[in-house]
Amino acid sequence: MRVLCVFVLVLAAAAAALHTEYTDPPYNATGAANLFTVDVVSPPCNTTVYWRGCTPRCGDNNCVSRQHWSYVASPSGNGTRCAFTFHHAAGGPTHIWLLSAVAICT
Repeated sequence: MRVLCVFVLVLAAAAAALHTEYTDPPYNATGAANLFTVDVVSPPCNTTVYWRGCTPRCGDNNCVSRQHWSYVASPSGNGTRCAFTFHHAAGGPTHIWLLSAVAICT
């Protein structure tokens, strides 16, 4: 039991040491046309990058599955660059989309 408590404390300390850098405010891609592409970059970490990711978020809660973003995360200095591409089936309005690049730093 004591070993489990020590493990939990060590795990909690490691998690507390991580912090997140992200695009703020997010890139507003409202009205994007089909196959629209954009690069979004996070602020750099002051320390080592632990994880990189991209976050497309629907801002109006009415997004349909016929609209989505594909993306590739890559290093940008000590931050993250996300290459986003919009995919929209013919017809229908384009909704509010907010795009962020994320870097989790140690």
